[in-house]
Amino acid sequence: MYRRLIKGSYVLALALLVALRLTAVPSYAQNGELVADLGFRPEQDGFSFQNYGNENNPTNLTSVEMIRIFGAERVCAGAVKEDGSCKLTAPAAAFMKKENADMDGGHCEGMAVLSLVFFEQALDPSAFGAASTSKLRLSRNPLLQREIAYWFQLQVMDEVYKARIVVTPAELVAGLIDAFEQGYLVTLAFYQPDGSGGHAVTPYAVRQLSDTRYDVLIYDNNFPKEERSIEIDVAANTWRYNTAANPNDPPELYEGDATTGSLVIVPLESRYQESFTCSYCGDYIPAERTGAVGKLSFSLNGEANIVITDEQGRELRYVDGTYNNAIPEAGVRFVTNQRARSVGARRAPTVILPNGKYIVRLTRKSSERPATSLTFAKQGNVISVSKLDLSQSLDIEIDPQQIKLKSAAARAMNVQNAVSAGGKHFSYNISGSGDVLTLRLNEGGQMRASGSSGSYSLLVTRTDSEGNSRIFYSSSVNLSDEGEAEFDPAEWEDALTVGYYADDGTFLEAETYTLEALSAGLLDLFDLDRDFIQNFDDEDAWDDAWGLEEEGDFGEAEADGDDQGDPSDTENDSNGGNGGQGGSDPEDDDSGRDSNG
Repeated sequence: MYRRLIKGSYVLALALLVALRLTAVPSYAQNGELVADLGFRPEQDGFSFQNYGNENNPTNLTSVEMIRIFGAERVCAGAVKEDGSCKLTAPAAAFMKKENADMDGGHCEGMAVLSLVFFEQALDPSAFGAASTSKLRLSRNPLLQREIAYWFQLQVMDEVYKARIVVTPAELVAGLIDAFEQGYLVTLAFYQPDGSGGHAVTPYAVRQLSDTRYDVLIYDNNFPKEERSIEIDVAANTWRYNTAANPNDPPELYEGDATTGSLVIVPLESRYQESFTCSYCGDYIPAERTGAVGKLSFSLNGEANIVITDEQGRELRYVDGTYNNAIPEAGVRFVTNQRARSVGARRAPTVILPNGKYIVRLTRKSSERPATSLTFAKQGNVISVSKLDLSQSLDIEIDPQQIKLKSAAARAMNVQNAVSAGGKHFSYNISGSGDVLTLRLNEGGQMRASGSSGSYSLLVTRTDSEGNSRIFYSSSVNLSDEGEAEFDPAEWEDALTVGYYADDGTFLEAETYTLEALSAGLLDLFDLDRDFIQNFDDEDAWDDAWGLEEEGDFGEAEADGDDQGDPSDTENDSNGGNGGQGGSDPEDDDSGRDSNG
């Protein structure tokens, strides 16, 4: 178990901390006096490399981390292997694919948290290749890359998100002073007033400059080994901070006051759980048995304007950075993955909806980071749409039984529908062009589809309860805008058989499609990553066809800064992978970034 510095209820403790009123310190030096100090120092306890995205092909989450987060019984199809890995279910593999893609905006949360975990000695840096945090290398160290991804991903878990406490600038100073005196560890997230540009840092000291002015000293993983500070005026109750992903990039000013709700404290203890709530785990439940039970999460990778309308005409809107919500029990979650003004800094929030019927309209927002994919997740089912073209609006009709994509003009569609049902796990991947595509699932996990008349490429993975998988591919499967095509992979062996049904459910005919060979080009066609496919590739059909750089290498010339300042240090040059390291209730949100309107 992890060692705790402070026992008891972290939620109660932090609630008491932020309720404190700031008291004057008798004296302070001309340049300020440290009035609270954890002893953490960025040059020793922070990472020497800079916050990074996915541009150099890092290893992010693997099945080992998925087991750590949710438990093997929830995410594995078949037994856990000796190395701690397993065959993931189709929804778990789809969820992991989405989360890993989201880290392209940066790994700030993981770096901020893991630096504290090492500082608290809950984990030992030597297990990842060096005696101290500052000596760790990122390149050729997939074990460390995976660990950073693990702590990053926990921010979206219910248990962690509910522990977030929105504070005013004055409350932040008072709370941190008391917390540091007790050795209580927290991370700090801050945002622009509209909730965008989320960034996570590690606060470690408070310096008083005058009766009303304070600096909160932070380890900002965008600036390795530097002392950085957030300026606080407790009398005006305001804060400001300049940050950028690279010192050569233009800085971006963050600022707020007591009304913006843009400062969030997250206790480190909230991440020390045996397992976390999994919204998509378990078997898919048909619409007639779900009623209004359960929740649906909707997230975008990138920026877009979002308008969601329920059956009563009530709306949740996130348009041009302004959030308004009239749908009961709906809410949004903002994540921290800011690296630069144009890279991930304006990612739309995740929306949490009660199970029901909705129309979601997406339109392009004027930005340098347009939305590239969207994901819906509910029990036993994860649906992703990638390679989005929002040059014209995209409408998505959702109900507990089906999802319909409707565009203003015919366009390419790449859709993945992953489902678990009755011990079987299927992933349906469809690529083609059209203006309408409708997908629905039967209780056994079979998928029915209809769409603009034409031919679509189809790739399906099938996994049984023992973890045995098959991959089926055909480049030309017919869909029609009248009736439905039914796919039942449990019955497939050496061909792909599709049943066609009329609108009234009458069976029309069956058509058999010859299986075609797999190739590396299919990764781009269906927008699949290598980890996802390898999870199901029992026959190693793609092993010789990747043509991709190995994960975790980061190349030889990356500017991660891990060799700067100590050219003689060679102990970090060979610390590569060492093997496995062993959604929320929106109605509980109360202010600022934890807002439900």
